[in-house]
Amino acid sequence: MPRGCIIYCAEKGQLEKYTILSILSVKRFGGFLSQYDVFCFQPRKEFPVSAKTKKKLAELNVVFIDKPLNTTHRYYSFANKSIVCDYMANTYDYDQYIFYDSDTLILDEPTEYINVNSDMLMCPVYTKGLGINESDNENKAYWFQLFKVFGILPRNLPTVETAFEHEKIVAYWNAGIIVLNKRKEIFQRWNELLLQLLDQRNYPPSGIFFVEQISLAITLIANDFTVRKLPQEYNFPLDQRILNTGTTWKFDAIKILHHLNNLHLLDESDFVNSGNLKIQWVKEKIIELGIQPKNPWQKIHLRILQVVKEFKERLYYFIFKFTHL
Repeated sequence: MPRGCIIYCAEKGQLEKYTILSILSVKRFGGFLSQYDVFCFQPRKEFPVSAKTKKKLAELNVVFIDKPLNTTHRYYSFANKSIVCDYMANTYDYDQYIFYDSDTLILDEPTEYINVNSDMLMCPVYTKGLGINESDNENKAYWFQLFKVFGILPRNLPTVETAFEHEKIVAYWNAGIIVLNKRKEIFQRWNELLLQLLDQRNYPPSGIFFVEQISLAITLIANDFTVRKLPQEYNFPLDQRILNTGTTWKFDAIKILHHLNNLHLLDESDFVNSGNLKIQWVKEKIIELGIQPKNPWQKIHLRILQVVKEFKERLYYFIFKFTHL
C-alpha cells in the first residue's frame, strides 16, 4: 500500500462545511484512504474558516495549515489548487498525493488508486466546455497559441471522451479530483504555468474561470506525463443534466460523488434510492453540519457571504490589474 496523503482547501462559508463532510466520508467509506494523512489548507487569509471548523479538523486528526500561500493571485480561488499541491509536493514526501475538491463525497474504497504505473489518475471533463475537437473554432486559437508557446506539435494529440455527451476532445481533465503518483514535478510545472498565464492575463475567450484546468492539460501534454483515465464512477457528477439523460447508473456503483453544490438533488431525484444506507448517512451529516439552510434567514446569510466573497475577489483582481500594467 502506498504511503499517501489527501489535500483539501477550505475557506469561510459553505466550503469549510463541505470540506468537513468530505473528510468524514473518507474516514467512513474510504477503506485504505482512511489511513492516509489529511491536510487542509487555508491559502487566502481574507477568507478564514471558523474556530468550530478548526476544532473539528483537529478532532479528525487533520493537519490544518493556515498559510497565506495565495497572495498575488488571491482574486482567483482556483489558483489555490496548484499552489497548495506544489507546496505539498515540495514540503512533504509521499508515494501518492490526492487532491479533492471540497464538494466531493467518497462513498466506497477507490481500489483503482492501487498498483498503477501512470503518473496521474483523473477523469475527463463532464462537457467539452473550453476543450477542443476537430471542428472547434471558438477555443482552438487559444489552445494552439499555448501549443506554440510550449513547443507542442498539434498532431497526434492525446484525446478523451467527455462524460455527458461522450464527445471526443483533446485530453482535458477534471481538476476537481487529482491523483499523483510520486512525480512531484508535475505539480510544480502546473503551478508555474498557471501563475504565468495569470501574470500575463492570458485567458481563453470566455474568461478566467477554467484557466487552472486548461493549464493542467497543457502541462501534461507538453511534458509527456502519463495519465490513466479513471472510470466515471470515480468522479460522478450530481448534476441535473446527467440525471435528465435517463442514466442507468446505480448509486451503489459510485465510488466518489462530485456533488457540485447540488446536495438538494439527493432528495429530489429518483436517481438515488432513499433506502441506501450511505446516502442516509450523508443526509444525517448534512443536517449535523448545518450545510442546508433551515430557514430563509440562513439562506440570506449564506447568500450575503457569497456576495461579499465575490466582491472581494473582484476588488483584488482590479488591484492586481492596475499594479501589473
